[in-house]
Amino acid sequence: MLCGPPAATAIPAFPSEFYGTVHIGGEPAPAGTLITAFIGGVERGSVTTTSSGTYGGPGTFDQRLVVRGTEEESGLVITFTINGVETGETAVYRPGETIELDLTATGSALPTTTTTAAPPTTGPDDTIPPTTVPATAGGVESPATTGVSTPEPGDTNPPTTVATGEMATPTAPAVRFTDSSSTFSPLYGVILVMGAVIVLLVAYIIRGKE
Repeated sequence: MLCGPPAATAIPAFPSEFYGTVHIGGEPAPAGTLITAFIGGVERGSVTTTSSGTYGGPGTFDQRLVVRGTEEESGLVITFTINGVETGETAVYRPGETIELDLTATGSALPTTTTTAAPPTTGPDDTIPPTTVPATAGGVESPATTGVSTPEPGDTNPPTTVATGEMATPTAPAVRFTDSSSTFSPLYGVILVMGAVIVLLVAYIIRGKE
């Protein structure tokens, strides 16, 4: 049984690299623009721009558009797209060459801007209710000291007024003689003294007559 020769496989060739300016609708393409290269309708390389209006560069470490084809594709036409929109420029695939090529596309190649919805704002009905603080022990806060002493029944001394925040000087309470029915008063004392004087006078008169 005879076997035919093995099927030929495409031999990869050296890549071809491109750099230059890139414009969309006459304006420099923004950073983040995607450029893709095709040979015979098959994608052969792509690059995303990192600066406005240019892709790649002539420097050794510049990020150029690298097109990798096969030896059979050498000399074929390379087409380009910018963000999926075909450009008006083409190039010939020449393995191992670095080529400067300026690319342009229509305004439809501009990237789509995604609008992020703003978070909902807090309305009047969403106000956080106030926190209720429990009352302290005793239930009622004691009022501030007024500084005026209140007289009691039977006191002979007038009330003493003290400025708020100062401490009043203690005074001796009025002397009160109380019984089960009444309170000692100055008039009652005068009557007692006069009665005692009268008794002494009467005793003196009687004694003188004896």
